[in-house]
Amino acid sequence: MISRPAAPTDLYRAGFEASSRPQALLDAAGELIEANPAFLALARRPLAALRGRRIGWVAPWRDGTAWLTPPAGPVEEVALFLRPLPEGGTLVEIDPEDSARRAARTEDEKRAILENTCEFIGLLDADGRVLHANRAALAFIGLEDDAGLRGRPFADTPWWSHSDAERARLVAAIARARDGEMVRFETSHPGHDGNVAVIDFSLRPVLDAEGRVVYLVPEGRDVTQRKRAEADLLSAKLEAE
Repeated sequence: MISRPAAPTDLYRAGFEASSRPQALLDAAGELIEANPAFLALARRPLAALRGRRIGWVAPWRDGTAWLTPPAGPVEEVALFLRPLPEGGTLVEIDPEDSARRAARTEDEKRAILENTCEFIGLLDADGRVLHANRAALAFIGLEDDAGLRGRPFADTPWWSHSDAERARLVAAIARARDGEMVRFETSHPGHDGNVAVIDFSLRPVLDAEGRVVYLVPEGRDVTQRKRAEADLLSAKLEAE
């Protein structure tokens, strides 16, 4: 016969019910006996639907980070704590990340990806003014940060100052992107070391929920080696012929 943990005392129950931390009590078989309101709100299930059942919608079932699968909506990341009770059974405590902390961590992860890619990536407002440039793009023009570039028209930055023709091409591309079009072309740019790089450049509009362009995302990929290899291959082919 499976022993069940003793029912909470009145004092314990008061704290259990009032806790903002989602908590539940399981018997020795792992079936739910009690759950506080915070736990039920997180589970999005009534107590009647949980009592006498195992918690199969949280995994992995061990201390640490786990994933909660609600009846509807996205899967949520939570911290799971399992505390064995002296009289048998387990106290379950779940710590859902608050939205602000989760959003901040998501932004940190996005920034880490953005800053460590070898491609040149930035962010412009809808009028083509610089909001941000990643590390690779800044290194190409010999800068360590974008503080002196923010708010400046992208066409007036060091990436485009070498050629009036290329600058005019960019201005036309910004106008098209501002109208919702994705623009892509190849362009040549001298880096801070004087070496000229062939850049596969694109400009993508970012729309808000109403379909208005709110940002432009410039991306550049250095394809100099590929173009050189193609030219060498063509030269060898012509020589062979």
